[in-house]
Amino acid sequence: MIVTVDKNELMKLIGEKLSVKTLEDTLFLMKAEIERVDGNEIQIEINPDRQDMLSVEGLARAIRAFLEIETGLKEFPVTKSGKKIIVGKGLEKIRKYISCGIVRDVEINNNLVKEYMQLQEALTATHGRNRRKASIGLYVFDDIKFPIHYTLRKPEKISFVPLGHEDVMDGNTILEQHEKGIEYGHIISTFPQWPLLVDSEDQVLILPPVINSNTLGKITENTTNIFVEVTGTHLPTVNQALNIMVNSLAQRKGSIESLSVIYPDETKETTPNLLPLKMTVTKQEVKELLGLDLDDDEILRSMGRVGYNATIKGQKITVEAPAYRTDILHPVDVI
Repeated sequence: MIVTVDKNELMKLIGEKLSVKTLEDTLFLMKAEIERVDGNEIQIEINPDRQDMLSVEGLARAIRAFLEIETGLKEFPVTKSGKKIIVGKGLEKIRKYISCGIVRDVEINNNLVKEYMQLQEALTATHGRNRRKASIGLYVFDDIKFPIHYTLRKPEKISFVPLGHEDVMDGNTILEQHEKGIEYGHIISTFPQWPLLVDSEDQVLILPPVINSNTLGKITENTTNIFVEVTGTHLPTVNQALNIMVNSLAQRKGSIESLSVIYPDETKETTPNLLPLKMTVTKQEVKELLGLDLDDDEILRSMGRVGYNATIKGQKITVEAPAYRTDILHPVDVI
């Protein structure tokens, strides 16, 4: 996946001014490569398993740890917002899951809006499998009336102005005429009712996974409080996409708040859940896999450089990895 970043913005977030050569060498060791440098624009190829690096914020965070500018687990506190998402019946066979978060007081301007959209699109294309497994929406939090309802509605009963347009369209017209409807409508078109996200005043947020509304779903340079939602068919994928998105926004001076998602069976989930991923490995496993006999200080330093917290007791290494690291599935991934 190719990610385009602004060199000055990247250096600002890293906190040090690196030469292109130093940046290139560092990225290579992190399984990423510079593809092209054009003035202040840098195109970087990211390894497919590192979705957390698909933004300038994620790249800067990883580079800061690797260069030992800021090592260890970077934690983002989450406070409860008291807001609710109510999931209706019947979504199980279509698009069952939803996870949401709020990020307040985000640094924003026209260029940053484009960067946030780039991350949103990159995540849905890769991690979300072109919106089939997960899709992401960003909204103007201050204009939403809670609670939000995730529901089903017949296509002819769906009516709103889709993003980038000025006229009201029904569901069928959106799928037939809107560019995103033509591209992604097939994901829901075979069902008699389609998923819809609306607030308590029936204002439409999105026809997932197709298109946001042009009102609540249009982020501008004046939007400092952002509501983030992810819907999809695979809950781990949905949660991981949300974690990556809210963490990137939080690195822009934002503060994260959680919401309660209430399912039809009264199951309640609090999202985002940014608790670290905990795993245990042994020194012997490290030696066997790497062929290196590292002492405790070398192990702890190495863990810190990839953004982990670690403790060692005897032969056991307990590791805490960030919740946005989608590539950490087994102990071998830590090593």
